[in-house]
Parts: sequence; C-alpha cells; structure tokens
Amino acid sequence: MLANAHPPRQIRRKLYPLAALGLALTAACFWRHPLTNLDAPTVTGSPPLLRVAAEWEPAAGVLVSWPPYLPSALFVELAKDTQLHVLYQGEADRADAVKWFGEWGIARESVTFIELPTSDDAGWPRDFGPLPVFTAEGELHLGDARYDKSTPDSGLACDAPLQTPWDGGWGPQFLDYDIQHEDAAPTAIAAALELPALDIPLVVTGGNFLTDGRGGALATCILVNENRSNGISEEAFRDQLRERLGIHRFQVVPNFEDDGIQHIDCLLKLLDEERLLVARPPADHPLSERYERIVTDHLSKLRAASGEHYEILRIDTAPYAGERLAAYTNSLILNDVVYVPLFGIPADARALEQWQAALPGHTIKGFPFVLADEPALRERVHRIYPDGIGWRDFDALHCRTRAVWDPEMLHIAVDQSALPKVSARIVSYGAKTLMEREVELHWRPVGSSEWQTSILDRNWMGTFDNKLPTDRGELEFYVEATDVRERTEAAPRTAPAATYRFKPDH
Repeated sequence: MLANAHPPRQIRRKLYPLAALGLALTAACFWRHPLTNLDAPTVTGSPPLLRVAAEWEPAAGVLVSWPPYLPSALFVELAKDTQLHVLYQGEADRADAVKWFGEWGIARESVTFIELPTSDDAGWPRDFGPLPVFTAEGELHLGDARYDKSTPDSGLACDAPLQTPWDGGWGPQFLDYDIQHEDAAPTAIAAALELPALDIPLVVTGGNFLTDGRGGALATCILVNENRSNGISEEAFRDQLRERLGIHRFQVVPNFEDDGIQHIDCLLKLLDEERLLVARPPADHPLSERYERIVTDHLSKLRAASGEHYEILRIDTAPYAGERLAAYTNSLILNDVVYVPLFGIPADARALEQWQAALPGHTIKGFPFVLADEPALRERVHRIYPDGIGWRDFDALHCRTRAVWDPEMLHIAVDQSALPKVSARIVSYGAKTLMEREVELHWRPVGSSEWQTSILDRNWMGTFDNKLPTDRGELEFYVEATDVRERTEAAPRTAPAATYRFKPDH
C-alpha cells in the first residue's frame, strides 16, 4: 500500500486530540551507525534485517526497455508518476527513444538512460532484473541471480521436464536464442545506479518470486525445479534463500498451467504482508476447478507475516482469445499507483473495480495494448504477438517492468501478531534516525470520523498498556513516522484511506 516516494510525502501535521490509548504500540528506529563508530549517537533497537524489499515499498523509478514492449500510454503515465530508467543498446536505440518520447510529451528530465548490451529477453526486466536486497548493514544491494534458462516451460507436475529454447522445447526456430546479456544485466544496472551488486548463485526469476519485505516469498514449484536442474536441492535452495536473502518463509504453490512458464504473477498478486489477490476464471472455464482447488488446498493454508493465514481476495478474469485468460494479476504496484493490463473485453471494467476495492487510496490505471495503434513498435513485437494484442495470459504488464527501489527509504513494518498490542519496526535507511515525537499511532472505531493519536516517547521505545475499549466494536488503525529529512511514511502506505483493522474479543 504505497504512497509516492518520488518526491517523498509531505509531513502531515495533525491536531487530533490525545486520548486514552486503546492500542499498545512498540516502535523502534534502528541503526544510526555501526556500533564500532563510538562517536556516533545511538538509538534503542536492533540493526536492520537482511531482507528483499516488497513491490509496494518506496520506489524511486521503474525499469523499462527500448525498443519498446509496452504501449505508449504506459510510458507516458509512468513518466508522470516516477522516473523512467530506460535500458537500451547503442545510440541508434537511444535516439529512437528520444524521438518517440518527444512526440509523446515525456519530459527529458523524467528519463534516465542505462546503456547495456541486450539480447533476446531484453523486453522482460521483471525476470532478469536485479533483486532489491537490503543488507544487515542497512545498504541496498542489487542482487544478480542466475538467468541461465530464460523462462523455461514445463508441464503441470512439479517435476515435469523443463523445456528450454536450446533443447528444442520452444520449437526449432528458437535453437539460437540468446540471453547472455540479460544474465549479466543486473551487475551492469547496479553500476549505472551506483549501487553495489550482490552475486546470488540461484535462479530467482522475478515473475515467479513475490516477496513481502518481511522475510517471506511465494513461487510456484517450477522455481524449485529450475534450481534442482542446476544441482541445487530444494533443501539447499531454501538454505541459501535464508542465508543470502533473508527469506525464512519460502512457500511453494503448485504449477497451474497445462504447459507454460508457470509464473506466479499470472495466478495471484501479493497485495501486502497479509493479503493475496487470486485470479478467478468463469465457472465454466476449463481452468476453474484447478484454480479453486489451488485456493482451497494450498493458498488457504499458507501463512502470512503475522503467522495467520492470508486473507484471500479474488479478481474475476475471463477469456480474451479462445480459452486464454486475461492476466489481471500481472499488474504493477508502484508507490500509490497500480498499472493494470486491459484486454479489450467486458471483464476489464470489473477488474479495475476489484483492484480499487483491494487497494483503497491507490490510483488504478488500465492500459490496453493494441499493436496496430503503436507505431513505435519494432517488427519483432508483431511477430511475437501475432493476434494483434500485446498482452498475453502468461506475459503482460508486470513482466515488462521492474521497480527501482529507493535506497534511502523510510521503511515501516507493522506486526499484527500480538493484537491488541501493535509493534512497528521502523528503519530510516537514508537518515538513519527519526525525528523526536514523530512516530504516531492513529486509531478510531470503524465508522467514527475522529482519529485518536498517540505519540511515542523520545527514546523511540514506548509501550502503552491501556486496554482496548471493549464497547466500541471493530477498530481501524495505522502507524506514521517521520525521519530527520522530514520524509514521512505510513503503514499502510496510503493511510488513512487504507488502514489495518482489529476486532476486540468480548
């Protein structure tokens, strides 16, 4: 649940009356300087954790590629909302991009060009792009995982043979498929962004690795199979995810396609630490029973960051060509905007409504992709998408974009596992400290118009022992913090439009 972090949110000064607290809050601003720096002031708390950022955390931009694999309207909207980081090869491609951006009215200062060699998978930075790894020292490193098989197909079984371009699995026309530059791209992107690169000797394909920023990740079982094919057992894979990326809750979902790349971002979306948005085909669709079985037998049993089961929301999909389903979960959450692929069918309107209901406070933007309307596209795109629609059921908007995370973000992680006591872990990666009296808990009974506000004490560790009122019904709440740069973040990020909820036991 994101608010735009580029530029940062303005501080919201509140005049809410202080009231007897009905929630308990423990919060800490962690890690001012390494403890070996004896001259540095310290604050109470622990250092930041090794973790991979979640999609909804503060982003400073977005990676896209040129030549384009996206509709022009999406380029325009992304440039309005954030910084475009355009991957290109050679001056001819850069000049072409500058020409079209000028025609589309994209301001030059909204674009950062990153030159790097490209090969056949250049259009899919989601899959080969770098992982945002925040180290235990509080630095953002860009993880360079293995990308040695492109995105192999497999059958439904978790141990089905992998079908790669080079063994004929994609057909004879792909035997000379080349991904060597995409495999090396994360290190080059890190250098261009002046961030350290981190070698990750695992296959961690972006479209099949959804993280929650709290040590959790979801993938379909083809990811385990890809690493097994490289001689890494599932146990060793889990161990290395924990050691190298801080992923201690790696949960595997069954493959869901008869034959395909099985990427989880075409089945579901991790909305936040506690909620999943899962595609729901029409009841008479051949995949309906399979999707419902995955929900009932697998997704409903997974555990969220709180330790509770995920709340499962559904988004209705429908066929757009034959039996192929519109991939509405293959959308990009970037700060306080959600960018949704549209397929030119009546179900599009319902999908936008369901996205808005799932993420209140976000702006939901939909994008059709009719190839005939896009003169900037190269011939290869028309060849890859012969039916004239630039989105596919297994390859849509999320696949072709990837956030550039803010290395100086203000990160808030609210722990709901011990309600009515609320704990918030707060890390200011850029300023390394918060402002005095600028961590706040806001709460109110659901339906009330007046927020109650409590402020932490100056040590940034405050425990409030008042009991929740038992006569006010369900409560909603959020946490807000400001660092010394006067950068403010809330959790949920679009609060107070979005809030956490708690229903006291009576």
